[in-house]
Amino acid sequence: LEAVDILKNVQGLSFAYFDESDVVRHHLVQRIIRAYDEHKTKVAEEQMELLDAKAPGNLNLMASDLRAREELNSELE
Repeated sequence: LEAVDILKNVQGLSFAYFDESDVVRHHLVQRIIRAYDEHKTKVAEEQMELLDAKAPGNLNLMASDLRAREELNSELE
């Protein structure tokens, strides 16, 4: 999320992350959260496929986050 990237180094500010198990009041809200999680997973998988296609040969780089993986792959281009 852009807000998290921009504000992550602001002293005194922290972020709380919730998933569908944190929402107990209404099933619709749980389904909305699940839909966003599934979308995020799908987008990440598509990005990984694109990065793998750009990697030379059979080289697959593993990184703890997508940004680090992108940086490593761009160094190989």
